[in-house]
Order: sequence, then structure tokens, then C-alpha cells
Amino acid sequence: MSNSLRLSHFSFIGSLSLVSLISFSSFSQQELVYSTVLSNKIAIKMPASFKIMDYQTMSSKYSRSSIKPTEVYTNIDATVNITFNLMSQVLTEDKIVNYGRSSIKQISSLNEVRDVKGDIKMINGKKVVVVEFYSKAIDGDIYNLMFIASVGGKEMLGSFNCVATAVPQWKSTANEIVNSMKFK
Repeated sequence: MSNSLRLSHFSFIGSLSLVSLISFSSFSQQELVYSTVLSNKIAIKMPASFKIMDYQTMSSKYSRSSIKPTEVYTNIDATVNITFNLMSQVLTEDKIVNYGRSSIKQISSLNEVRDVKGDIKMINGKKVVVVEFYSKAIDGDIYNLMFIASVGGKEMLGSFNCVATAVPQWKSTANEIVNSMKFK
């Protein structure tokens, strides 16, 4: 993968940070239900109340991103998001470990991120790169739980993100969401 393409992935991360809002609704335990995303290529649990973000809001929130997500599911305030993008970049299952290590290293080197923790996990029989970090935004820090997998031989880039002040309410749910992925 070229450095310019890889760097554009990480400008997507910065855009995730810049678009979040400080205010958010208080979280009460929500029922997680399976939904299918990316044209039925993945089934994943998410809060039953989450809806697909409308095009206008998505365009506004991700306007600075060189790689815009193709699907965003969000709460009513659009302050807690789960994003998905099936890239055109080829990524096969046998390359995911090296790609994951490289991605974790590259995210760790970015000035606008902190507390990076990354790993390659097996989720329902599939290798998935999972990277947890905080990034800076104009209005505060953003918690990100990014996940990368090979889906149909292509790179799938997704993330869960919320304002840092919401982490106590959302972190365990975010992990449950990511660990629930089933690949078709």
C-alpha cells in the first residue's frame, strides 16, 4: 500500500475527531441487536435505537475526511457513531497480521492521537485488527475503537467513536459491538 493511501486512512481518523460534539445524551443500557452492514457482508450488534446517519449529516460531519465512511450508524444526537467503509484496496486474510502491525505503528506515530493500544484478534473465526486510541478534536478528545478486516479480499475499515466524556458509559458496549462481528 502506498504511503499516500495509508496516510489518507489516518486523515479519516482525524476527521472522525474533528466532527464530534461535546454534548451527548445520557446513556442508559440499550438492547444490542444484530444488523447487517455493507450490503449484508457483515452482521454486527449495535444499539436498537441507532439509525443510519442521513447523507447531509454524514457529509457535514465527515467533510474533512479524505476517506468518507460509506455507512454510519448513530444515536439520536449523532454523538456516538459506528462507521464502515469497504475500501477498494486489496487486503487478503493472509496479509492482515503484517498490515495490522504496520497500521498500529503508524497510528501510534501520529501527533494527534494518544493512548494507542492495538492487537490482532480472532473474532468469530476471522483475523481483525483492533486499535483503541484517543484523538484530539476542536471540541475535546474523542475515543476511537477502530477495526480493520479483510472482507471479500478488500480492506474493511470501521470504527466506534464517541466523546471521551462518554467512555464510562460506552466502552464496554463498544467492545461488545466489535466482538460481535460475523462475516458472511
